Amino acid sequence: MSRRFASLAKRHGLDVEALEIEGNHGSHVRWSMMQSIAFFQKAGSENRSERTGEIASLPVSAELDLGDGVNMKVVRIEQGTFRMGSPPDESGHKSDEALHDEVIAKPYCLGVYEVTQAQYRQVMGLKPSFFSAKGDGWDKVFGLNTDDFPVERVSWEDALDFCRIVSMLPDVRDKGWVVDLPTESEWEYACRAGTETPVQTGKELSSQQANFNGNNPYGPGAKGVFLNRTTRVGSFSANAWGLFDMQGNVLEWCKDAYDSSYRTSENKPGHDRVTRGGFWLSDGTRCRAACRQQVSPSTRASGVGFRVVLRSIAR
Repeated sequence: MSRRFASLAKRHGLDVEALEIEGNHGSHVRWSMMQSIAFFQKAGSENRSERTGEIASLPVSAELDLGDGVNMKVVRIEQGTFRMGSPPDESGHKSDEALHDEVIAKPYCLGVYEVTQAQYRQVMGLKPSFFSAKGDGWDKVFGLNTDDFPVERVSWEDALDFCRIVSMLPDVRDKGWVVDLPTESEWEYACRAGTETPVQTGKELSSQQANFNGNNPYGPGAKGVFLNRTTRVGSFSANAWGLFDMQGNVLEWCKDAYDSSYRTSENKPGHDRVTRGGFWLSDGTRCRAACRQQVSPSTRASGVGFRVVLRSIAR
């Protein structure tokens, strides 16, 4: 009934959302407040004034305290230049991966792991994931604790709402930092970690190195296990910059609107967005560092999650 009222209100020009919040008549209050904060932050974002005062330097590494003992690790990525995209002779190369020089002008911090189900529930009060005890894919994870599995079935806007709320935490806000989704260039730069090969392991990828469809490895990699589901973040080796699951497990939302030539405006409303990294059902080709996936921002799928970037507001 609430969703029907929200739909009617939207047709009359009102900005309204209806969400199902976990809990009973007492325990839902905290989560409802968080969702309300995110909604009004989003509505007022264009009129928000810039913070004044001293801005703290981004840390080499940090654990953001989300409350109740739930933390989120980030690591600093220094500025630099790299070759973005892929050469025409790279196996799996697509026309929207034109090779070009890209500059990362300022340092930023990136999540060491994809955002987990426990972290998302702590901030948003929701458990949307397909691969969870109450999700539609419960049989795939029966008997497993999925708290440290990546959250999925979150839209681009859901991911931004998460970022907006975490940005309000005193340890973030008072230091002049903001939590956001990474841009495409920030994501690929961190994924490559100084390499120019198709994947972080070189020119081949097997399911012993990342969570994807092991029946279809990349390059001459051997066939391997196909879990047919997500798995705990950090189950495979990190790349050279200490980042886990940059390839496989879940696709990760980027801030940018999709454009085949990379010339985008992140503020195009309703425009398709970019996801990166491949996911548990992907073949190895889609796990390449340069591979781009064009996805509607409203998509909530079992293969789509995200990781966060922490940056100074004085970009």
